[in-house]
Amino acid sequence: MGKKYAGQNLDLIMAFPSRDYTLAGELPSTLFPGVPVVFVAVNEMEVPYAISKLGVTGIIQRFDFRGTVGLIMRLQPDTPGWW
Repeated sequence: MGKKYAGQNLDLIMAFPSRDYTLAGELPSTLFPGVPVVFVAVNEMEVPYAISKLGVTGIIQRFDFRGTVGLIMRLQPDTPGWW
Protein backbone atom coordinates (compact mmCIF):
# COMPACT_ATOMS: atom_id res chain seq x y z
CA MET A 1 0.00 0.00 0.00
CA GLY A 2 2.88 2.32 0.68
CA LYS A 3 4.07 2.06 -2.93
CA LYS A 4 0.57 2.26 -4.38
CA TYR A 5 -0.27 5.51 -2.63
CA ALA A 6 3.21 7.05 -2.53
CA GLY A 7 3.16 10.71 -3.42
CA GLN A 8 -0.57 11.10 -2.92
CA ASN A 9 -1.94 13.54 -0.38
CA LEU A 10 -4.45 11.48 1.61
CA ASP A 11 -6.98 13.21 3.86
CA LEU A 12 -8.40 10.09 5.49
CA ILE A 13 -7.92 6.34 5.48
CA MET A 14 -10.85 4.01 6.05
CA ALA A 15 -9.96 0.47 7.12
CA PHE A 16 -12.42 -2.41 7.00
CA PRO A 17 -10.92 -5.07 9.27
CA SER A 18 -12.15 -8.61 8.79
CA ARG A 19 -10.00 -10.52 11.28
CA ASP A 20 -8.50 -8.06 13.71
CA TYR A 21 -7.40 -4.45 13.99
CA THR A 22 -3.73 -5.01 13.20
CA LEU A 23 -3.79 -3.16 9.89
CA ALA A 24 -5.74 -0.23 11.29
CA GLY A 25 -3.18 0.02 14.08
CA GLU A 26 -0.18 -0.14 11.75
CA LEU A 27 -1.38 2.35 9.13
CA PRO A 28 -0.73 5.60 11.01
CA SER A 29 2.83 5.04 12.15
CA THR A 30 4.13 2.67 9.48
CA LEU A 31 2.62 3.76 6.20
CA PHE A 32 0.75 7.03 6.56
CA PRO A 33 1.97 9.11 9.50
CA GLY A 34 -0.29 12.05 10.24
CA VAL A 35 -3.27 10.75 8.24
CA PRO A 36 -6.39 9.99 10.32
CA VAL A 37 -7.57 6.36 10.24
CA VAL A 38 -11.20 5.34 10.74
CA PHE A 39 -12.19 1.70 10.88
CA VAL A 40 -15.60 0.27 10.07
CA ALA A 41 -16.27 -3.22 11.39
CA VAL A 42 -19.17 -5.63 11.32
CA ASN A 43 -18.02 -8.14 13.89
CA GLU A 44 -18.04 -8.92 17.58
CA MET A 45 -14.31 -8.44 18.21
CA GLU A 46 -13.11 -6.18 20.96
CA VAL A 47 -11.31 -3.09 19.74
CA PRO A 48 -7.80 -3.01 21.22
CA TYR A 49 -7.32 -0.02 23.50
CA ALA A 50 -3.83 0.52 22.09
CA ILE A 51 -5.06 1.70 18.70
CA SER A 52 -6.95 4.60 20.24
CA LYS A 53 -3.59 5.96 21.41
CA LEU A 54 -2.55 6.14 17.76
CA GLY A 55 -5.47 8.38 16.87
CA VAL A 56 -7.39 5.55 15.21
CA THR A 57 -11.13 5.63 15.73
CA GLY A 58 -14.12 3.89 14.26
CA ILE A 59 -17.50 2.30 14.56
CA ILE A 60 -18.64 -1.26 15.06
CA GLN A 61 -21.93 -2.45 13.69
CA ARG A 62 -23.29 -5.39 15.61
CA PHE A 63 -25.16 -7.98 13.58
CA ASP A 64 -28.55 -8.56 15.22
CA PHE A 65 -30.71 -10.66 12.92
CA ARG A 66 -33.51 -11.19 15.45
CA GLY A 67 -33.66 -7.49 16.29
CA THR A 68 -33.63 -6.50 12.61
CA VAL A 69 -36.50 -8.86 11.75
CA GLY A 70 -38.41 -7.64 14.82
CA LEU A 71 -38.01 -4.05 13.68
CA ILE A 72 -39.18 -4.94 10.17
CA MET A 73 -42.28 -6.62 11.54
CA ARG A 74 -43.08 -3.65 13.80
CA LEU A 75 -42.64 -1.12 11.00
CA GLN A 76 -44.22 -3.26 8.26
CA PRO A 77 -46.64 -5.65 10.04
CA ASP A 78 -48.06 -6.95 6.74
CA THR A 79 -44.66 -8.23 5.60
CA PRO A 80 -45.05 -11.91 4.63
CA GLY A 81 -42.91 -14.21 6.73
CA TRP A 82 -40.43 -16.48 5.00
CA TRP A 83 -39.03 -17.93 8.20
